Order: sequence, then C-alpha cells, then structure tokens
Amino acid sequence: MSKLVILCCLIFSTHTMAKNMSMDLPGFIDGKVLIIKSKHPSPAFNGELQPAIALDEEYVFDNRARTKLIQVLSNDNKLYDKLLNSNGKKVQVSCNEFFRAETAHHTTKILCSTDRVIFKNF
Repeated sequence: MSKLVILCCLIFSTHTMAKNMSMDLPGFIDGKVLIIKSKHPSPAFNGELQPAIALDEEYVFDNRARTKLIQVLSNDNKLYDKLLNSNGKKVQVSCNEFFRAETAHHTTKILCSTDRVIFKNF
C-alpha cells in the first residue's frame, strides 16, 4: 500500500512541476544558454551552431509539448551573436512568439522568437 501511495505522489509531482505556457501568448523563459548544432536537412545549414535555452524547469505548451530545451532566434544580429557567445550563462528570455517543431526545420521541439534577453550575473 505504501508503494502505491509513493508511486501516486511521484506521478502527481511530475505533472505539477512543469510550467504551463501557451503557444499563442508571449512569455518569459529562464535557463542557461547552450550552443547546439542544427539538424536541418539542407547540407548548407546542417551542423550550424545555434543558441538554445536549457530551461530551469520543464515547460508544457498547450498541454501537449513538454520540453526542457528551447531554440532561440532573433532578427537582431547583435543579440543573436551575443547569445552565441554566451554558452553556459544564465538568462531570462522574453519570447514574442513560440513555434512548434512541425512549423519549421529546427532542432528542438519549441522555438522562441525574441528581441530581448536579460543576462543574469549569478
């Protein structure tokens, strides 16, 4: 009986620990910058280095996509280059838009379009 209670607690805790987000709304994500290699099918882009955010906690988008890694893109070249040179640094990213992997050729399940990143010093 105690094993059943522990199992139920573990299942419940994994569902309540994830942060819920909506694909239709802008939002903030917190985590650490990681540089990943593109898995784009075109040889010209395959292996290209791209910034991604390893999230501090698991996020759930529209109760469907669960992820702890979100690829980041920006139209601001200076910001994008700064992200590429910030491997391992803690950040808070303001995402204007989220995209699912089905909508483009990108490496992670979710993609975030941003124009503002706050770099944390701890």
